[in-house]
Amino acid sequence: MELFTFPAITTLCGLLAGLYKKIWPAKSHLIPELCGLCGLVIALVCFYLVPGSIPADNAVLAATLGVTSGLAATGVHQGHKQMREYKEQSE
Repeated sequence: MELFTFPAITTLCGLLAGLYKKIWPAKSHLIPELCGLCGLVIALVCFYLVPGSIPADNAVLAATLGVTSGLAATGVHQGHKQMREYKEQSE
C-alpha cells in the first residue's frame, strides 16, 4: 500500500489544483501553496486513519512526505506544460 500512497496524494493534489484554477482563475498564483497544504492534510489523515499507508514513524515525517508529494503535483504540471509548449514551437 505504501507504494501507491505518494502517487495518489500527488494525483489528488493535482486534481484539486485544476479545480481551484477553474473556479478562481485570477488567484492561480496560490496553487503551489494549495498543493502543499492539501498534501499535508491528506498525508496526516492517512497517517492517523489508515495505519501503514504512510511509511513514517511520526506525524512530522508524515507531514513532510505529504507536503513533498503535494508540491510534486505542481512540478509535474509545469514539466508537462513546458513540454507541450516546446512541441508547439517546434511544429
